[in-house]
Amino acid sequence: MDSWKGIEMASADNTSVMHVPSSEDSRWRLRVGLHSERGTRERNDDYGNWLEDADVFALADGIGGAPFGDVMARVAVNAALNGWRMAHAYDDEGNVLCDRVREGLSPQLYHTRAMFEQADIWIGDTKTLLDERGCGTTLVTAACEGDELVIGSVGDTGAFRLRDGVLERLNPVGRAGEGTNALASALGGRSGADPALWSGALADGDVYLLATDGIWAHATHDEMVRVLVQGMPNAPRMAHDLAASTVWRDNATALVIVVQRLEGDEA
Repeated sequence: MDSWKGIEMASADNTSVMHVPSSEDSRWRLRVGLHSERGTRERNDDYGNWLEDADVFALADGIGGAPFGDVMARVAVNAALNGWRMAHAYDDEGNVLCDRVREGLSPQLYHTRAMFEQADIWIGDTKTLLDERGCGTTLVTAACEGDELVIGSVGDTGAFRLRDGVLERLNPVGRAGEGTNALASALGGRSGADPALWSGALADGDVYLLATDGIWAHATHDEMVRVLVQGMPNAPRMAHDLAASTVWRDNATALVIVVQRLEGDEA
């Protein structure tokens, strides 16, 4: 069995490619592209990253108009990825090394919740160090474990799935109401950071999209479908074209995950 997953990371010229070893029992190859555009903003408050040895991804959008938005996004993403590792830490007897396991959650959902708990701690500590109460960030994560993908989110950064030509949003819009950009919740905000959770089975040909509001708020549903379909299965191209085509006055960042079943693994 092919034990490699292909991660393709889009740089400014859309040429950077790297391959990272995956677990030998994985039935899936994930082709991943990430592209971000600053737009007309003075700085880019969006940030995305992933673990190099696991199928775990995160994207954040620092609160616009607030100080240290770029710092908050980076802290949240890196803390979340660290939280996933902590949730998978075991002692010599096979016990999970975590403070608690939430009742009623599957291990996969608990792992994602742990990412947000860690991010919330790091954001709080960073705000204290910076002596700045007004800053914060959104966060959306995607983690593939076995044959399942789990999405977690706080704020209005979107998570979408394109399956058989149908694009659907998997997480709440995350805003306080229609016609407003105010967030319903944010890491570092007063309303708390309890994440919305979603999980579903992987299928060959699925496309998952993590996108900041610079994309989904300024592109129509049909435009997003068109760009994703035309770029298949080139994840870096899909991410680049989505971010570049929707640049307005906001930062625009897309993280695209294309799911492929490895040969010899039948449903």
